[in-house]
Amino acid sequence: MINIPDKLLEKIKEILVSEPFDIFNEENETITEGNLELVDSRYDTDSLELEDRYIGSANIFIAASLLTFAMLNEKSIRDLSDEELELSSKYWEFVVDKLKSDRFIRDDSELVKEKIKLVIDNT
Repeated sequence: MINIPDKLLEKIKEILVSEPFDIFNEENETITEGNLELVDSRYDTDSLELEDRYIGSANIFIAASLLTFAMLNEKSIRDLSDEELELSSKYWEFVVDKLKSDRFIRDDSELVKEKIKLVIDNT
């Protein structure tokens, strides 16, 4: 069982719910989009627009980096051993699973729709 301090988990939630920003790669001029969304709209409105729930890839990166920094003795990612990088990945998976089970985040609904496969039996 992984123990993530409540204060750290709350800070991660703040980052994920803040204004969404994506990562832009100037070299090949591509944008990396996030693959998670908030369960509830970040705005106090009845709007069901996807932008209200979208979590940017930069927000996800910052949250995961903060988690790594806090849980692995305040080391920079570039200073981590292979074992520590693997542990960092497990921490992030744990946090994502926890936030999903708490119904705070979920997989992006557009990506989920792309994964749905329709099977028709005409027998």
